Amino acid sequence: AWMEEAACLCLDLEEGKTSVGISMNVSHDMASPLGATITIEAKMINVDGRKIDYEVQAFQDGKSIGKGVHSRFVVDAEKFLAKTYKK
Repeated sequence: AWMEEAACLCLDLEEGKTSVGISMNVSHDMASPLGATITIEAKMINVDGRKIDYEVQAFQDGKSIGKGVHSRFVVDAEKFLAKTYKK
């Protein structure tokens, strides 16, 4: 969830737009104790129309604890919410 949030923070969307996560492929490389301070990085690596891909990585004390690729799709917020709540 933090990796998705970091990716969202990279976006500067026009009014009325939002993004939805469409894929997340990450490895969990090291456990972290409860209460640990975790730092997340997200880097936009590809934009193909409305699809945006990111490299994401989580760190604890400077050591990578997880990494991968996350993709998001830019959508019209009103249309997306209307479809979501119509179901």
